[in-house]
Amino acid sequence: MRSNIITSFGVLASVAAAAPAPEHQARATAPWVATNAAAYIQDGIVPRGVEFDLSVPAGNIPGSPAFDVHCIAVYGFSTGPILEFFNCTWNGGSQPPKYSAVLAETDGSGQSVTVLHQFLAADGLGTQISAVAKLPAKPDFNVKYGTLDFQVSSSVTRLPGLLGHFGTWTGTNTTPVKDSTGKEIGFQYKLSAPAGYTLDAPGFDVLCTYTYNSANFLALATCKPSGTVAEGSQVSLWAGLYYDYTVVYHQWTAANGTKYQLMGSSPERPEYKTVPTFTIQPNILYQL
Repeated sequence: MRSNIITSFGVLASVAAAAPAPEHQARATAPWVATNAAAYIQDGIVPRGVEFDLSVPAGNIPGSPAFDVHCIAVYGFSTGPILEFFNCTWNGGSQPPKYSAVLAETDGSGQSVTVLHQFLAADGLGTQISAVAKLPAKPDFNVKYGTLDFQVSSSVTRLPGLLGHFGTWTGTNTTPVKDSTGKEIGFQYKLSAPAGYTLDAPGFDVLCTYTYNSANFLALATCKPSGTVAEGSQVSLWAGLYYDYTVVYHQWTAANGTKYQLMGSSPERPEYKTVPTFTIQPNILYQL
């Protein structure tokens, strides 16, 4: 792997059936101040963004839960059907409130860091708060910021999807895909989850393949069954063509006829040479 962080990043994706996300105004009671901020040097050799600690009390925006996290905000690029934001981890081994997540990214030019706090509001709707900090210097070796002052947006966005922690998908047997000349043109791996891993989701056991030079690199490739897949259940894969990330979707129809789409992601493409087995933690659920 090019990174020692194996965690899912939050994804806000366009889903045809999802309603537009409305906004309302709310003012933070206090600014967000990150501490222990420094350039993130991936594997000790490549500057890839910023890492920092961030703690915000409950009610900073009316109805928001508290969080205390460590963020590794890797460079994000708005390409393809997704915007990249990487999940922050809770400090001290504490567990996040149900359906709460904190995500971060460093913009591609290295000039700012954005943090998203997503949570389930009292009315049952997914809610997102964003905050941005300007960087005094581009991330590089030996660059330390100490503290970062985040400006919290007064616009609170309502999300079309429900955020949470929806079990785990396991990927194994990562191997390269080669053309007739032996040139590597993509990768494939097996992906599985047991029945009932979340809600009433059916289990699946599939082989996912992505080709780098696909004619339509925005298309979702459907993973092929390598074991049992319930009727009406489908797993799709989207991988970054120029950047290292993988997004997986599991879509199924519940017994009552309701259709769901659950999205999970990895911040990088799995590498068959060093990490043949990995996990993806799905974290946003859509009702289609």
